[in-house]
Amino acid sequence: MPEKLLSLDNINKKFSGVSVLQNICWDVHKGKVHALLGENGAGKSTLIKIISGVYSLTSGKVSLEGDAIHFSSPQDAVKAGINVIYQETSLVPTLTVLENVFLGIEPIQNGLIDEKDMELRYTSLVEKVGVDIDRTRKVSSLGVAEKKIVEIMKALARESRLIIMDEPTDSLSAKEVDLLFNVIRDLKSRGITLIYITHFLDEVFRISDRITILKDGLLVCDRPAEEMTVESIVSHMVGDILELDGTAELSPEAYAAPRLEVRNLRADDIVKPSSFKLYPGEVLGITGVVGAGKSELGHALFGAVKRAGGEILLDGKPRRIRSPRDAVSAGIGMTTEDRKETGLLLDDSIRRNLSLASLKRILKNGIIHSGNELELSERSCRNLEVKSTGPEQHLRFLSGGNQQKIVIGKWLAADPDVLIMDEPTRGIDIGAKQAVYRVIRELASKGKSVIFLSSELPEVHALCHRILVMGRGYIQREFCPEDSIESIMKAMLEGDA
Repeated sequence: MPEKLLSLDNINKKFSGVSVLQNICWDVHKGKVHALLGENGAGKSTLIKIISGVYSLTSGKVSLEGDAIHFSSPQDAVKAGINVIYQETSLVPTLTVLENVFLGIEPIQNGLIDEKDMELRYTSLVEKVGVDIDRTRKVSSLGVAEKKIVEIMKALARESRLIIMDEPTDSLSAKEVDLLFNVIRDLKSRGITLIYITHFLDEVFRISDRITILKDGLLVCDRPAEEMTVESIVSHMVGDILELDGTAELSPEAYAAPRLEVRNLRADDIVKPSSFKLYPGEVLGITGVVGAGKSELGHALFGAVKRAGGEILLDGKPRRIRSPRDAVSAGIGMTTEDRKETGLLLDDSIRRNLSLASLKRILKNGIIHSGNELELSERSCRNLEVKSTGPEQHLRFLSGGNQQKIVIGKWLAADPDVLIMDEPTRGIDIGAKQAVYRVIRELASKGKSVIFLSSELPEVHALCHRILVMGRGYIQREFCPEDSIESIMKAMLEGDA
């Protein structure tokens, strides 16, 4: 059995009397990659914050190489050799790569930063990770994968023994994922231990030695990766196997007249125009590789960016949509890809967030009626099965999956006829995805129209009545669910080049 680096013994954590972690016992072994999995809200983030000194324990013991540790801050954890690389980068964009790597630990000689020593240390780090990123470049000019590697170098510069990675491959291309995995394998070969948090199950089997699964604050599985399958992981996480049934066919009457018609729309004056129709009760999938232009098209439809050309018709009538306000007035809503930046007010309550898009419905004599707002929020949370302490809880303290449910609930409360959903399942777990799928199907069954923008081809194929493939900023091909995933993927990769 490999030597233990970190041991958790009967870890418990409560917030305001509510148990978030219960009797967690877990050994993390030296030089291994431990995949930490679980639905959003299962307790992964809380556990990591305990290990890294952000939260204190309610009860239990944490040991590092056999010695009990009591971190009072993340800085204590860093000094002990534990570093966390979060999903959102912690780098300073205006500083260079070199300055970021040694920020706060700069070598000092005669009261000045020793540039030569810093250069030598950087060269040593390059040898460890096997990737040489120009140290003089500003971080703002780096790609996502390069930023992740700089984060790893920053952790190694602080003599990390344990590196925790939270969703490190989100927004990475396949080549960038391969690059990152090569770095991880090299770190492992040097005896560095990694805890790897992800929702991409295929990655788990490519990179991990052991798989640990949390569910509802309990550790329900901790086994070697070779003993696990996708089905067994999903079963431990949600209790049953994820299945996507096909979407019900539209009746011929639904195709009689389009609800939305887009003619020669261009989100950019360089790209070719796009035209399509959306029918009542239809879920229209729009997919493509990263950079294909899906989000740009969605924002142009919603009036969030200025269009370079084109016409939008609703129920056969031209509509001027120059802003999100115009779109909402026309009965169009949009859940954005980045829920934290553009979808939610993280420092405000569930109640306030859920009413943002439907204030007119809860006004009384021009003033927000708190009773109506509370009723709306309680109904939405109940229907979407949001896990929280109540309507007054701030969104910052919800899991990613529950935050995503609030984004969707905000627009469901506004009751739009057309809902644009931009990557609504990105970064959330299987259980939360199931809830999103259920909402989409319910909307369609009520005659609402959904534009589903997603790069996850299996869910697009299973959920949508028609599938449009984008490339180079415009719509290139149309498919139906009867077409194979392979043929759609081929169109996505080949484009019209």
